Amino acid sequence: GIGQKGKRVLVFGMGRIGREVATRAQAFGMEIHYHNRRALAPEQAAGAIYHPNLDEALRIADVLVIAAPGSPQLKRIINADLIACMPERAVLVNISRGDLVDDDALTSALSTGRLFAAGLDVYANEPNIDSRYRELDNVFLSPHIGSATQETRDAMGWLLIDGLDALYRGAIPGNLLNPR
Repeated sequence: GIGQKGKRVLVFGMGRIGREVATRAQAFGMEIHYHNRRALAPEQAAGAIYHPNLDEALRIADVLVIAAPGSPQLKRIINADLIACMPERAVLVNISRGDLVDDDALTSALSTGRLFAAGLDVYANEPNIDSRYRELDNVFLSPHIGSATQETRDAMGWLLIDGLDALYRGAIPGNLLNPR
């Protein structure tokens, strides 16, 4: 069929950004699945289907959206073996960290038509993008500008100011990930 209605999107990394992606994909009539370290509470999952194993989850992914945080354990996790798990002609979108994807595996899958397309907003070795991506007509490259709106940049500035204010008061900033 034409369009995204009924397609299955797998969100790899269902944190705040992953949940926002899922909400938008739902609006297009897509079926939402996700892989995360652990299942979300039902109110956070909002009907998305949890998959504890990434390789099994990829088997249903018409569209894979990578929104997982960067960590040494996840480096090049999306490799040739995992791409081979995806349905023929699936789409891969990476909006989190470039080094989560093995460039050799992805460029191979795109050049052979194994994957239909890829949308990349992040790259391994930024700003030195793997030149093979520029040779492919089924890759959409953007320069990590997903947050480049006036409103978002203002909010980022206020987040910093509020965090510094909390530190000066001896409090813990509200956005601190690992309070000790």
